[in-house]
Amino acid sequence: MGAKDPIFDLFTDPALGIEIITVLPATHQSEILRSVDQHIKNLPISGGIISRIADAVSLGAILDILILSEIPLIGCSRPFDSVVQPITPSGLIRLAKRLARDKVEESKTVPTAPVFPRTA
Repeated sequence: MGAKDPIFDLFTDPALGIEIITVLPATHQSEILRSVDQHIKNLPISGGIISRIADAVSLGAILDILILSEIPLIGCSRPFDSVVQPITPSGLIRLAKRLARDKVEESKTVPTAPVFPRTA
């Protein structure tokens, strides 16, 4: 039923006082996150939690969607116990830098194909 599902009426009724927190995996690509954003844009989202950071290559897509949607960041889930830990802007920047460094180091360790001289 998509957005016409009557269950969404529960979330938009201010008398009920229901708040929604969205959990967004850092492993998803921008297109998927934009699609999720389109589906939840009319819901009263209180904040967002970033999950699956340990599996992510970068935080660019997830940060884009949080910024463009103006969803406040509540925290990140820890990979080993799924507990939500608060995160500061500087902590998020350090995390993004670490992921970028890891990606660079990984690309350095990937063996390249041997180069053979061309002969006629």
